[in-house]
Amino acid sequence: KCHTLGAPILPLKSGSCQETFLLQICNVKSLALPRARAYIALEGRNEMKLAIFDLDGTVICSKHRHAALPNGDIDLVHWVENSTPRKIAADSLLPLVNKLRTLYAKGHKVSICTARVMSRHDYQFLLRNNIPFDWVISRPKGCTTPDAELKREKLERLFARLNVKPGCAQMWDDNDKVLTAAKAIGIKTHDAKRLNYFRGH
Repeated sequence: KCHTLGAPILPLKSGSCQETFLLQICNVKSLALPRARAYIALEGRNEMKLAIFDLDGTVICSKHRHAALPNGDIDLVHWVENSTPRKIAADSLLPLVNKLRTLYAKGHKVSICTARVMSRHDYQFLLRNNIPFDWVISRPKGCTTPDAELKREKLERLFARLNVKPGCAQMWDDNDKVLTAAKAIGIKTHDAKRLNYFRGH
């Protein structure tokens, strides 16, 4: 069964309907990933190494179009208004993108976990900037759930679907509330703000 990219969990499989859909919405002939990897059934493999990366403030710098609410969550109204193709294309990469690429190249499964509502222009940016992934967890259109709650719920669904323990995953995010929520369910967390700062951004 093919899940649309609006769904919260997307395995990327070479030759799959997901890959075909990515190609169609991104208007590219091939996926700009380090290698094509078949999706392997993971039931019972609790030793799986899963790397989870946020986008904004973690591997992508989009502060030129970002505004935050008093509680630290993204201002969704402002974000949507500024998520034009031109402004998305003006985003830049942060140092932690190299960590993501390295882990993917070493065979770790990589999940993007973002509070964005992903458009085809967002996927185009990922593919054209060589940001590889196996799954994308994103905000459904119209959803206003706070970032930490949204990501925790989506990640718990991902772990259940893969039959993987949260302790086998590590997560990089710049939102303190998200990191606290992830740590509470057993994920090893890394503060992207601190790590990007030490890497020169």
